[in-house]
Amino acid sequence: MSDDDNQKPYRLGRRPGEQGPRPLSSNQDRIEKLATGKTGTTTRQIVANKTAAAVTSNVKIGQQQWKITKDPLTVGTWNAQTLWATGKLELLRNEMKCFRFDVIGISEVRWTGKGETPSGDFIWSGEDTTHTRGVGMLLTAKAKKTLIGYNPISSRVITARFNATPFKLTVIHVSRVITARFNATPFKLTVIHVYAPTSASSDDEIEIFYDSIEHALTQTPKKDIIIVTGDWNGKIGSDNTHWESVMGRYGYGDRNERGDRLLEFAALHNPYICNTRFQQKANRKWTWASPDGVHKNMIDLVLIQKRWKSSVTNCRTFQSADISSDHSLVLCNIKLRLKRRCIKPQQYHRADVSQLKSQKVREVYQTRLVNRLQDIDTQCILEEHAAKVEEAIKEALQATVTTTRRVKKPWISEQTLNLADEKRKMKQIKNVSAENGQLYKNLCNKVKKSARQDKDNWIQDKCNEIENGLKIGNTRQAYSLIKTLKKNFVPRITMIRNQDGTMQQSKEGVKQRWTQYYSGLYKDEGGGDEMVKELEGISPSYKEGPQDILYSEVEEAIQTLKSNKSPGSDGITAEMIQAGGEQLTHEIHSLCNKAWHKGVIPEEWGKSILIPIPKKGDLSECANYRTISLISHTGKILLTVLLNRLKRHLDPYLSEEQAGFTQDRSTVHQILILRLLAEKAKRQEKKIYNCFIDFQKAFDAIKHKIIWAVLKSFGVENKMITLLKHIYEKAQSAVRVEKETGEWFQTSVGSRQGDPLSPLPFITYLERVMDKAMQINRGINISGTLVNNLRFADDIDVLEEDCDSLHQQIEQLKITAEEAGLLINTKKTKTLVFGDRNIEKHVQIAENIIENVELFEYLGSLLTWDNNCSDEIKRRIGKSIGAMAALK
Repeated sequence: MSDDDNQKPYRLGRRPGEQGPRPLSSNQDRIEKLATGKTGTTTRQIVANKTAAAVTSNVKIGQQQWKITKDPLTVGTWNAQTLWATGKLELLRNEMKCFRFDVIGISEVRWTGKGETPSGDFIWSGEDTTHTRGVGMLLTAKAKKTLIGYNPISSRVITARFNATPFKLTVIHVSRVITARFNATPFKLTVIHVYAPTSASSDDEIEIFYDSIEHALTQTPKKDIIIVTGDWNGKIGSDNTHWESVMGRYGYGDRNERGDRLLEFAALHNPYICNTRFQQKANRKWTWASPDGVHKNMIDLVLIQKRWKSSVTNCRTFQSADISSDHSLVLCNIKLRLKRRCIKPQQYHRADVSQLKSQKVREVYQTRLVNRLQDIDTQCILEEHAAKVEEAIKEALQATVTTTRRVKKPWISEQTLNLADEKRKMKQIKNVSAENGQLYKNLCNKVKKSARQDKDNWIQDKCNEIENGLKIGNTRQAYSLIKTLKKNFVPRITMIRNQDGTMQQSKEGVKQRWTQYYSGLYKDEGGGDEMVKELEGISPSYKEGPQDILYSEVEEAIQTLKSNKSPGSDGITAEMIQAGGEQLTHEIHSLCNKAWHKGVIPEEWGKSILIPIPKKGDLSECANYRTISLISHTGKILLTVLLNRLKRHLDPYLSEEQAGFTQDRSTVHQILILRLLAEKAKRQEKKIYNCFIDFQKAFDAIKHKIIWAVLKSFGVENKMITLLKHIYEKAQSAVRVEKETGEWFQTSVGSRQGDPLSPLPFITYLERVMDKAMQINRGINISGTLVNNLRFADDIDVLEEDCDSLHQQIEQLKITAEEAGLLINTKKTKTLVFGDRNIEKHVQIAENIIENVELFEYLGSLLTWDNNCSDEIKRRIGKSIGAMAALK
């Protein structure tokens, strides 16, 4: 038997080897909290007295004195039974304020999906749809800063990795005045939290559970310190005969079959069960009690690698902790500490530009801006001129307005927290008598009822704010508050899969993975030369227009900038420019003309910040995200001027079938046309064959060299094309994840997201593709006019009166689209026949059979084979009911 097993635990508030009297009672509460224990104060008193400092302990060894200068690492486990109840997470956070901890594993979370809360203090992994099982971890502010990443493996296993280090020790030699400080080498700490199947589960389910833990262990780097916490649903008992290597002599109760399986797992992977290491009173050992308090077991355990068991200084149960669960909180002290990452995150302090709405503030801003703009030499080069204007805007704004601050107020009331305190105290004596047991149940119900009432009051307050906002015309605030009331919470996902399928957890690695994905997505793979030659053959000759960019064009473009939009990498918003006055407009006009004549733009105007937005499916896959792009608002002014000029030139050449990005046209027009065609065919007892085409990432696939050839074929002047070429060739993008921006990379394919100019070249590009693909003598005959397709941007419906003609049209469209770099998504492309449930012969694209459907959602409207609108009406009613239900 090892000496470690004979070691007795030191008393709360005492370090191993500490000599001298027990701390005075006046300091007892503070010492208890620092040593993992619960203080004698209420939660509110703890929050009000957060100034407690770390206690240093002295260890005398021979003629030397060792000082431990930091609190130990404290990890724990707790089965909360459920967090899927109103206010349960807030009550958990509130309860844990009574204890000193770093990481707490939570079992039976019962949340769906996986991710982390917006505050980042709670991570979880649950089932996809059902509110069962689920594991999570509650982190302190310190633990959040040291978190490298996490991996939600399943609804029973989750892992998290932290930066850590042993204690820093100061050695003081008694006989001489000599001190020496030793810096321990940092390392990584992996915490695995599990929730085992119950004893009623099958052996196969148990083996799957242990396989998933072994999988988590194999994915963990070998140099990491590994701690496994969780509800194991297995009794290991108190007899450690033949199991001395994995458990101590101080277990609890008897062993069962699930406990044998746990000990076998421990013997195989060499973790040590910390709960059994120290001699404790019985109520500090058992972690679960039956409702009547008769049956008690030790099933919530903390395991650590055997070579680190000597670092464990205490591991015990805290019966005083209360979250309305039949399980008790287990906390374990380890002589390690979390180490904060040295990487300083990029800070984004947004100025409160809404203050510029005030006439007085705007005048001060304009005066300060004019003073700074007067010092700029307008004859300097374009890059320098743009940088000085940007600097002048920022300095004037910083000297005029303050930064915005978002203060999140807790919705749970003081009354509910007081009831939770009473419930916690009553838990200690609930088994003394039946009356006390009933009082405890009543308090549990009161806490639940009070939490629900708090939530209802919070919702009512928000509704009042919405009504008051609408009364004064503040629709932005009203819609913002409505979003906060909706239940469609989207968790943050801070891990992503690599190309080889492994999970990338570190923040730096996640940024690199996103950069790798998007730089590959926006890389031109070649091709398209044949189409360029064809377009050059039909390009007309034209004369260059020497006209400068007019001041009125710049002024109009500034006024069309949309407010309340995030800035680009330069940090300048539309409100800053619009409030800048006439002098700033003159400076921007000068910059635009310099860019126009030189055929180049400032580097900052070509930068785009990409922000991934989750869609559906597995959110650890990069492909299941769309992006929004943030570009310079100053650069948008020049792009808007170019857009207006291009519109006047290209509008006459665009076909009537295209309604996307076209003035006075919308989705309603296309839906109406299609329904009228279906109604007419129904009256004449004819069929109309539809093929709804979906291109794979159409906006991201168009080739730049074909764009320029298309514009030339429509007679766009060279000066315009030269400037657009430079904008696209010099464009740079970077991915922003968790407020940190990755490396900049160049894009060589696709249209620029966020660019007001991009949609027009795209539909012009598509115009040439459809001109070549669609045969003139085919389509639906409407009073002598043939209509063979309807378009809304890249949403295309190919129309034919017979099945064979549809096959021919789709085959030709596939060939032409591929020449232009556009690939048809055969999984999302569908056929629908107005007038028949079935199609005589399925359309085939590259050996892939296109599914024929009886109903299809086109541009937001549900179309059916018999053109019956009843399904669409029911769907819209259902959506409205769903929208109202989300606010309840």
